[in-house]
Amino acid sequence: MNNRKRAHYASRKVVAAYEERRFGGRAGRYVHERELGLIVDMLPASGRILDLPSGTGRIGEALTRRGFDVLSADSSWPMLEACAQRG
Repeated sequence: MNNRKRAHYASRKVVAAYEERRFGGRAGRYVHERELGLIVDMLPASGRILDLPSGTGRIGEALTRRGFDVLSADSSWPMLEACAQRG
């Protein structure tokens, strides 16, 4: 990731609005469900998952609900903090 992009995603303001901007509308919800469906289709029924980059944890949270043991990692501390708030 380039420095400009890294600085962008390190901003707490960006992180706070990230999911609403990307996935809040009808098209965004469709993208989220489609991505999640594709990911789940490629995975075994259970196991350990490394969610990298985890971002705010939206995929990791969904996989945890499906019974996976998820370890999340990201280069942005504010993104990891948002991820940790999700559990």
